[in-house]
Amino acid sequence: FTEIANREQGIRSSTFSLSKTWYNRATTGAANWAIDGTNTAPSVIRAATEIDASLPANMKDNVYAFARAAFDYMADPSADSFVRYPNAQELYEMAVSSNFGEPPRNGDDCLAQGIGDCDEQSNAYMSIMRVKNVPTWYVFGALTAADYGRWEGHGWAYIMMPLSDKYCEEVGISLSSCYVEAPVDVVNKK
Repeated sequence: FTEIANREQGIRSSTFSLSKTWYNRATTGAANWAIDGTNTAPSVIRAATEIDASLPANMKDNVYAFARAAFDYMADPSADSFVRYPNAQELYEMAVSSNFGEPPRNGDDCLAQGIGDCDEQSNAYMSIMRVKNVPTWYVFGALTAADYGRWEGHGWAYIMMPLSDKYCEEVGISLSSCYVEAPVDVVNKK
C-alpha cells in the first residue's frame, strides 16, 4: 500500500484515492456518497476490517491480497457477506422505488442489504478499496452475446495495483510505470 503513491508520479493516487468518497448523490442535506470509504459507511468499514483480519500477517501490506480478498468477500455465494445480483422482479422493483433514473445505491447500502446490480456492487467494492487508499475508478461498457446480436450496459471497477519496488528494480522497470490497472467485475465474478 505504501508504494501506491510512487506510481505514475502519484497521479492515479491523487485522482482516485486521496478522497475516500466520490459522487455525492444527495440533492439536499447530508452527503450520500456512492463510494464511501469513511467511518460514515459502517458496512464498508466492517467489511474492510474483516477482510484485513482474514489476511496472513505477511500479506497485510499486499494490495493484491487485499483486493482479491475483497472480491472473494463479496462474490463467494457460500459466504455470509455474499452480495447477490437481483432477479428480474427485484430489478424492476428497484427501478420503480428509485423513480426510474435515480442513481444506483451506495456501496454501504449494497453491502448492508446483500444485494446490488453492477453499479451498486462496484460502489461497494470501490468503497472497500478506498478504505485502504487504493486508487479505483469506474469503467462503463457493454456486455454482448457471443454473436453481438444483443447487448446491455454494464459497469465495473478498475484498481491500481503497484508491483513491488524490489520486483520493479530486478526487472528494470521504472517505479513510475511499475503497476497494473486491474479490472474487477464482482457481478460476473471476473
